[in-house]
Amino acid sequence: MIVTILLLALALSFLVHLLFIGLYVTSETPERKKQFFTAFVVTALLNTAFMTAISVVALKFPAMIQMVDMRIILWLLSGITFFITLLIQMYVFISVYRRAKNPEFYYENFFGKKVYKKGIIKQFEFLSIFATLPVMLILGAYFVARLVNYIMFGRL
Repeated sequence: MIVTILLLALALSFLVHLLFIGLYVTSETPERKKQFFTAFVVTALLNTAFMTAISVVALKFPAMIQMVDMRIILWLLSGITFFITLLIQMYVFISVYRRAKNPEFYYENFFGKKVYKKGIIKQFEFLSIFATLPVMLILGAYFVARLVNYIMFGRL
């Protein structure tokens, strides 16, 4: 059980680490860059601590490593990653929707229709949707299929 918790914590810390890398690269102000860099360093240290703890447990108690059920870990990680990518996509859609309602991002043409300006969607948002969409679909399908299997047959 300890190894499972350590592996899940390491995977979550790694995902947060990747998030801070992306936020650091896309931040525009020096204060935000410093905050994201500090968070990046903290998650790097946490990753090192989790990997060291897993290594120590593996060397001292190899039987605990053999008892780890990887199906449960993969199922939980797929669900967590699915929800994280879903939240990223929801955040992007909400921010674009808010900009679409802001009058500085559109003008009305001669016929009274809204014409959106070029900067309504940022390049990073556009790329993040297309980068996270396949990941969300594949991991979401795996998570839901295992969940249905667990509900119907009582096993993952």
